[in-house]
Amino acid sequence: MRTVGLIPARCGSVRLPNKNTKLLLGKPLVQWTIEAARKSWLDDVYVSSNAIEVRELASLLGVNFIHRPDELCGEMSTSLEVIEHAIPRMSLGNHTDRIMLLQPTSPLRTASHIDDVLDIGRTSISVYQHGDYYLRNGAIYLMNRDALMEFETCYVMPEDISVDIDTLVDFQRAEKWMTEHGYPV
Repeated sequence: MRTVGLIPARCGSVRLPNKNTKLLLGKPLVQWTIEAARKSWLDDVYVSSNAIEVRELASLLGVNFIHRPDELCGEMSTSLEVIEHAIPRMSLGNHTDRIMLLQPTSPLRTASHIDDVLDIGRTSISVYQHGDYYLRNGAIYLMNRDALMEFETCYVMPEDISVDIDTLVDFQRAEKWMTEHGYPV
């Protein structure tokens, strides 16, 4: 069973302009996700973006690039629309059963988190526990190719690494955590 990773990294964020290419400990934010995906057991990795800088970085890091049209890059564009656009542009073949969506705004997700989800063997969405509740953290979505955005189980990640960068405060929180915990530069 093959699984490919898809990293949606559009430009045009309103709350934190150019966040996917903003340097986090010396690397563009999206690079943290690309590197984690490449180190994982994923069979192939694709980046979907409308940004030239992201295309150049994807090429430099040896991952596939899918040009996403501007109409799929707005604040109201959904992950499902991005996945549906990407699927016919990927070299999936008949043996690719699953797609793992990896949002670049979750730089604390590592290759071992990705591999843990692959080990579960079922479609999964990453969450963290906050009190009595489990909340989506946006880091990992593993789905069947023929049942997009449908999940059988949850993969629980620690709350302190469940950062989803949407604002400068989120960015600074991730940077502080990475610095304090010795993330490699």
